[in-house]
Amino acid sequence: MELLGFSLREVQIFFLVLFRTAGVIALAPVLGGATVPRSVKIGLSILIALLLFPVVPVDSVVVPKSLIGLSIGLVGELAVGIVLGFVARAAFTAVELGAQVVATQMGLTMARVFDPQSGSQISVITLFQSLLAVLIFVTINGHYWVLEGLAKSFQVVHPFAVIVPRSVGLMGVNIMQGLFVAAMKIAAPGMVILLMVTILMGVIARTVPQINILIVGFPLKIGVGLLVVGVSMLYFTNEVVKLFNTMHADLAAALSLFGA
Repeated sequence: MELLGFSLREVQIFFLVLFRTAGVIALAPVLGGATVPRSVKIGLSILIALLLFPVVPVDSVVVPKSLIGLSIGLVGELAVGIVLGFVARAAFTAVELGAQVVATQMGLTMARVFDPQSGSQISVITLFQSLLAVLIFVTINGHYWVLEGLAKSFQVVHPFAVIVPRSVGLMGVNIMQGLFVAAMKIAAPGMVILLMVTILMGVIARTVPQINILIVGFPLKIGVGLLVVGVSMLYFTNEVVKLFNTMHADLAAALSLFGA
């Protein structure tokens, strides 16, 4: 049985490639943003799947004959794609967490704007640093790393040969632990300086009680916070680049885990 010149076996394998690709596109940064229409995501998934299909080792794929086996295979492919997309997206979560900590210290948590990446309301500082992280990600070709990891995944984990290891959960915990540390490094300059400002405000309030420290302190912390964010831009860029390099290594580690 053939469909448009392709055998039924090739069509079945193509759908497996499509499901793995769709899992990555659904969670990947930039490509899977909340503002990207679903039709664009579906079309992009199909296009990438068509481009990757020739490099998939079709001859070594054993296609199950039962419908249950095919369904399990589709779920496995989707799981691999979701794991790869999660690893890529988690780096941006660290940037957002670090920026949110600084925004909280500045008192700007109520000043919220729309985030095109997550489709939710976030603080102004978080949006600024998130968009800056996107620019850095594209500049260092991070989106190519994600597509490269997707292409290599078919060489490491063949279709219908996905075995989810028990250590996947531990890998996720280790990744989140590292991302929390990275978030604190990103927020470190703002946290330290604003903590010193808070201590200074407390000393002033005790020594000069006539000053309304709340009225003076609120714009002071905002001004100092904005100054720190601007001055520490080079530090922020270096830390984000290190974070994305770690993401690249984590993608390779996730593939080796599935290929074990």
